[in-house]
Amino acid sequence: MVTVYWIFRRFSASRVDNIFRRGQLLSAAAFSLGPDGNDAQKTMGIMTAVLTAGGVWGMQYGPNGTLPTIPIEVVLAAHAAIALGTLSGGWRIVRTMGTRFTKLKPVGGFCAETAAALTLAYVTLTGTPVSTTHTITRSIVGVGATRRLPAVKWASPAASSGPGFSPSPPRPWSPRVLLDRLHAAQTFQLAKGK
Repeated sequence: MVTVYWIFRRFSASRVDNIFRRGQLLSAAAFSLGPDGNDAQKTMGIMTAVLTAGGVWGMQYGPNGTLPTIPIEVVLAAHAAIALGTLSGGWRIVRTMGTRFTKLKPVGGFCAETAAALTLAYVTLTGTPVSTTHTITRSIVGVGATRRLPAVKWASPAASSGPGFSPSPPRPWSPRVLLDRLHAAQTFQLAKGK
């Protein structure tokens, strides 16, 4: 963001706005590949595991419990589910991301989408599972913080989720923490073999 500001420092605000309104079409297109390259992969793995466990289409686990090749029907279903979810609630998410915890201008939107797209491309190529939502949220918060730290509404749930940003940690007796502890104890017992 700082580099973009420096490169376009001699341009008028309206010209920068026009350039990056068009640029957002490219950055949004690049970012839109992220859910299919990352989130859809997780969905496809779960769907294939369930279908294989149920013996659907004669699917069987491979040696050492590996999943079989993912059928094209599962690939299309996962992509359709993500597309329909975005279609049904996408505008609300865009409005929340662009205005609720920091106000974005086209240059900021372009930088956030480009940073998130590059991050998702890298983690997809390396096989690292990450959340697309967290990736774009952190990019937008970074753009807002570049302008000035008070430009980000840090108390909003979207801006404060994640390590080091939580305004109020969970209470040690909350149901979620208790369930997490119970799950951890059960996992430990299973790992010990008892």
